[in-house]
Amino acid sequence: MAAAEHEGMREQVIEAASAVFAQYGYRKTTIEDIASAVRKTKSSLYHYFTGKDDIFRAVVEREAAQLMGALRDGVAAQSSPVQKFRTLVLLLCQRFESMTNYYHFVIDEWYDVLDFAAEARLRYWQQLNDLLVAIVAEGNSQRVFAVADPRATADAIQVALSAFLAPWAHLGPQRSPVTLGPVVDTMIDVMLYGIATRRTPASS
Repeated sequence: MAAAEHEGMREQVIEAASAVFAQYGYRKTTIEDIASAVRKTKSSLYHYFTGKDDIFRAVVEREAAQLMGALRDGVAAQSSPVQKFRTLVLLLCQRFESMTNYYHFVIDEWYDVLDFAAEARLRYWQQLNDLLVAIVAEGNSQRVFAVADPRATADAIQVALSAFLAPWAHLGPQRSPVTLGPVVDTMIDVMLYGIATRRTPASS
């Protein structure tokens, strides 16, 4: 089989598996489910992947790459640090419905049983962290932000975003009827400006 044909078949399997994992979850999905979705025999899938874990890893890596690409493009299209920050958070919230497998992988602790989980999570965390740090550093240089430790601030923002997205991510295909728009806008304003007046002592 030619390399291009082999890679093309891998992509078909990943595309089909992404929908199957999103519908049934990692645990309930079987190799047979994926083979049926791609209209191949179970045995034929082993020409492209070592097993279900390997397919799931490919699915998560593709979703993560798509998400990070969208975030970088969206941020790069903005001129001000504030708009870059708003765009990053909005894109995260808007795209998480189509990134079901990635978000469950990042949020659900039981995925740690997978061999690649710890390394992959750290890599994805670092990519988003670097993007946030760059935005904060740019804001500092323009005196739009006043952040003493951009890395620690980026960490805190990521933790807050993970907690913010988790309730919706865990609903799976049955999404919450709540409209995220106003909630997201409020969340962004709190992250950018806080809830206290400047005259409020930090110890209060």
